[in-house]
Amino acid sequence: MTPETADDILHRATSAFNAGQRGEARRLCETGLTRAPNEPALNHLLAAILFAANAYDAARAHIEISLRGRPGHPQAQLLAARILDHCGDRPTRRAAWKAARIAMPQSHEAIARLGRVVWEDGDAAAAAKLLERATGADAPASVWFDLALARQDLRDFAGAEAAYREVLTRKPDHAEAAVNLGIVRQEAGNLDGAMEAYTQAYRLRPQTFGTIAMALTSGSHGRLWLDEDALFKGQWGLKQSRAGGPGYEELVESEGRPRLRGLLDRLQTDGLLEAAVVYGYFPCVSKGDDLIVLGEDGSERLRFTFPRQRRGRRLCLADFFRPQESGETDVVGLQVVTMGPRISEATNALFANDNYRDYLELHGLSVQLAEALAEYWHARVRAELGFSGEDPAEMRDMFALKYRGARFSLGYGACPDLEDRAKIAELLQPERIGVHLSEEFQLHPEQSTDAIVIHHPEAKYFNAR
Repeated sequence: MTPETADDILHRATSAFNAGQRGEARRLCETGLTRAPNEPALNHLLAAILFAANAYDAARAHIEISLRGRPGHPQAQLLAARILDHCGDRPTRRAAWKAARIAMPQSHEAIARLGRVVWEDGDAAAAAKLLERATGADAPASVWFDLALARQDLRDFAGAEAAYREVLTRKPDHAEAAVNLGIVRQEAGNLDGAMEAYTQAYRLRPQTFGTIAMALTSGSHGRLWLDEDALFKGQWGLKQSRAGGPGYEELVESEGRPRLRGLLDRLQTDGLLEAAVVYGYFPCVSKGDDLIVLGEDGSERLRFTFPRQRRGRRLCLADFFRPQESGETDVVGLQVVTMGPRISEATNALFANDNYRDYLELHGLSVQLAEALAEYWHARVRAELGFSGEDPAEMRDMFALKYRGARFSLGYGACPDLEDRAKIAELLQPERIGVHLSEEFQLHPEQSTDAIVIHHPEAKYFNAR
């Protein structure tokens, strides 16, 4: 009987591989290589088998032997680049994909992967040019995503948005593309569009969404939610002065709203509002009086310990989250909003110059604007969590807190310990929007507020002490 040649073994091994019999194909390749260890085609096939088995280092050794026997072989060069994508450093990967592109100049894969490596090397302009050649009707979501990243680095927000939309068309569950689309829209000044994208991202990946920090280009978001009664009565002390004098509603129309309009115009004209927000969602569970915030791997990241009522319903904030023993993970929202430092500087200047009435009016308005922005953002959070349909139709009912869940600010009622602000700061990093925590756990600028947002339908305000 005539002994099998390397070509005979290659034919049998290829047939086995194509039939899905990878173990048999690998055995045949290894048998053939004992007779002809440098045979390029056998080394190529064995490299492909090992690559499919995630044995990248072994695959690399065999494809290198194959290429020494067939330098520049198109399919071998492409396989080498795929292998080195998993086990090579960046310069090696870049050289491999460059060689693959030379060997297969029409390969969209080679062009796209080279573009990705070039982007990782920091050359966004060159990467974008390469990736644009690889995109088209049949291009996968990954190629469009890489192009979007390159355009985003170039601050081509319109181009980046278009590319991210292509990603989401091809892969609607691509949470990272949704997050980045929100960031691009935010950078371009389209805040409503940004929030729409962030909402989509949160619904796709609620437990690992992380945090978003954004500056608001005007105070209009807070103004829409300004509680005039809280401003006029609580901050400005507007009330009927004597029997038979103008009633409260008359004073609102004759004094309150005209002064309010004047101050809002001044804030806009002088650029005193630098509103910003940072917020995020975190996986969590409860245990007794503790709220345990979890890391992405499910381990404890940090914990809040809240006081419990000594009488009545004996409530504690931790009661409104799924308990650890249930085996289910819950989510807690955190937020910090600010009106920025300039309005704080303006109120301090009025006080220093003994302009007490102007000080009280501007200071009161700034505090209520911060509260209005916090309430507005709480509504955004409810929308992202999918509960906005339970919101009341009338704004006065919003001010009466007739919506699902509650926003608990540190230092009040159910969470009186200001030291917990350090934990919120650790999670949200509010310095990104210019908010800092003092040694006394006070937020600066003064016109800033933080909150723990709880979505449980029975969560309402209460005093724990």
